[in-house]
Amino acid sequence: MRGRVQHPQWLFSGFREAVNDCGLIDMPMQGHTYTWSRRMGSNHVVEERLDRALVNNSWMTMFPQCLLKNLVTGASDHSPILLCTEQKFYDFKKRQFRFENSWLVEPELDSVVHDGWFHDVNEPMITRLQHCTEELDQWGRSLRKRYKEDIQKCKDIIEELQGLGDVETDGEIVLLKEKLNLLLIQEDTFWKQRAKIFWMKDGDMNAKFFHAAATSRKQKNKITKLFNDEDVEISS
Repeated sequence: MRGRVQHPQWLFSGFREAVNDCGLIDMPMQGHTYTWSRRMGSNHVVEERLDRALVNNSWMTMFPQCLLKNLVTGASDHSPILLCTEQKFYDFKKRQFRFENSWLVEPELDSVVHDGWFHDVNEPMITRLQHCTEELDQWGRSLRKRYKEDIQKCKDIIEELQGLGDVETDGEIVLLKEKLNLLLIQEDTFWKQRAKIFWMKDGDMNAKFFHAAATSRKQKNKITKLFNDEDVEISS
């Protein structure tokens, strides 16, 4: 705990006895020491380790390479913890052009469209539209990359400042979390558009959920076989 008086030990004695009786192990965690923080007026911040992962020896034997990570969050006072049991690999495919709703809040959008449309005023309208598409696609890719870089940069700085444990940096951490939250909202908008799911409550941000939903939708729409006029199956 950081920022206030420690809790009395007798509050935890029953829980600790139950953990010991069950033979559970408190997994070590990578990242910031604390998983909960609360701003107590001005720049005074209180932090505690409220979240843990408890496992037994059999589980540790099954997953010897497991890793518990404390992730950086934006708006929430609870930071999520992620238990990794194995390494995953992702295959990133080249995407088709889409106009992203997240672009609508970018001040550069008007100038990008203007440059594409007035690339050559003597060309047919369909060609001018193609120029707009190309300009937006190139700009959107660089913007998407910038989102990822800015999000990771914010997380890295927050982790570094949290590791210092210095009360003088608490105000800076608060500002960085506000910036991170805005970036996460833009990322959330990006995946919501792809998944075409808008029923989630305001404030809920789960880009990985929308990513999975979009991937599932793509798989459902994928055509793997056709039938010709003679009702013969033709597959790819």
